[in-house]
Amino acid sequence: MSTNSFQGALQFDDLLYPYTHPLESETTYYYDDILLTGAKAGQQVTLTLESQQFRPELELRRADNLSRILQFQTGQEAAQLTFTMKPGVDYVLRVTSENPQAIGAYTLKTTAGTFNPVPQYQAETLSQQGRHSWQPYRLGQPITLTYSFMEKLPSYYKPNRKGQWDDTTSVFKPMTPAQRDAVRLALQAWEKVSGITFKAVPDDNSVQFRFGTAKEPGLSGWAYYPDAGPLRRGDTWLNHADRSNRNPLPGSYGFSTVLHEVGHALGLSHPFDEDATLPLAKQTVQYTVMAYDKHPNLPVDYQPHTPMLYDIPAIQQLYGKNHKTGQGDTVYQWRANKPFIETIYDTGGIDTVNARNQQQNTWINLKPGQFSSIGQFHAQPIYENVAIAFGVIIEHAIGGAGNDILSGNQTNNKLIGAWGADILIGLGGNDRLTGGIGADIFVFQSTKDGIDTITDFARGQDRLNVSRLLKSVGYVGADPFLDGVLTATISQGNTVVSFDRDGFRGVADAVPFAILENFTNLQKLSHA
Repeated sequence: MSTNSFQGALQFDDLLYPYTHPLESETTYYYDDILLTGAKAGQQVTLTLESQQFRPELELRRADNLSRILQFQTGQEAAQLTFTMKPGVDYVLRVTSENPQAIGAYTLKTTAGTFNPVPQYQAETLSQQGRHSWQPYRLGQPITLTYSFMEKLPSYYKPNRKGQWDDTTSVFKPMTPAQRDAVRLALQAWEKVSGITFKAVPDDNSVQFRFGTAKEPGLSGWAYYPDAGPLRRGDTWLNHADRSNRNPLPGSYGFSTVLHEVGHALGLSHPFDEDATLPLAKQTVQYTVMAYDKHPNLPVDYQPHTPMLYDIPAIQQLYGKNHKTGQGDTVYQWRANKPFIETIYDTGGIDTVNARNQQQNTWINLKPGQFSSIGQFHAQPIYENVAIAFGVIIEHAIGGAGNDILSGNQTNNKLIGAWGADILIGLGGNDRLTGGIGADIFVFQSTKDGIDTITDFARGQDRLNVSRLLKSVGYVGADPFLDGVLTATISQGNTVVSFDRDGFRGVADAVPFAILENFTNLQKLSHA
């Protein structure tokens, strides 16, 4: 919801693209981007960023390409800048910390306009704020749309002066069974993430979505927006002369064409269209099926199975959410050695991302709006191919045979490393961490992240990584246990590890952050 006072929090997994290794903190910087809207051209705006937990820095950037307009101004507990709104320009405020290890809560205020989180802006980019919609005056409400397959060329397509059908050029053909199957799968994919219900009906001129094929040089497919006129709107075409459209299975370019063209017929734009521009690095199918450019981090030209990270809030802005998808306890698992690109959309249950069958190193990130790297293709790793949709909570993650990185979210997670030398990062909530076979590292970043339980801490093999905790208080000593910054006590057959900001000499209380289950050998407690 828009507001002129935005409260947020910098977290250790708010990483700049591309991601860096979570333990290489010296080269990692953290940021939040918030969109400023509603201020008038020529109006002077003063922005104030306040935090009691870190020394804040604030940058003003253009929303269309994220280029920096004003350098930040930094104070001890506040950063402030003043600028004049220009006509036709949207602005993004980038919140950062002068010290990338000092993070936490902040408040951003403005004297004019209102704030929106950037994902909302990116949704509005693809949907153009409802400019193209089947119900422009009921944005965000569910809708039922009819669809059919053309058996003959509709009568409203008239021949042009050359005797050819305008914009179908030549040779109408009904869709083949394989193409019709692809259409049904694509419609189901859009239904799963939105309030849309598609209803199959016999073909006639009153049907809202009509599917057919023709021959149009240079195009794989084309479609008409919902506001393209009472007859052609919703009509969606494939080029039957394009070989990729002959058997458009999920993951193929042909299936991606169907997803893409249905997106247009629903009202979504390209990410590079005028007045609908995403940052250049995000104009790929990694972020939206409405893009042309391939995923930058795949060893093969593979296409999405589903609407992607920015498509989902965009289509939901037009037609609302599907509240039934994934209501049960769902396990998300994929075949080994087969590429895939998809976004997980799930609305309930206790869910798990399971990479147990994967042989390559895996990085599973359970935070909504972030990508995981799962799978390989002919022994080449695949990076950032699985997203979790904004607002979706997945509770558990299981690694595979490689040296994996498992990172949780703000709920109580269960992370299981399985084989290999794994890195487990619980983040918020009271998490259960199981390293499995191998020398594992358990990362703790803040005492505000809850108390995590390690179920299988192995003597002389596994390690606790507390470097960010120590850096947060400027600790430079040789032994934090000896200096009392870290303490370990035995309780009911377990070891409780706590963090004391000022050590033995201070007055602050020690705060527990880890429980080592069934572990009592304090001499074998390893840390980094």
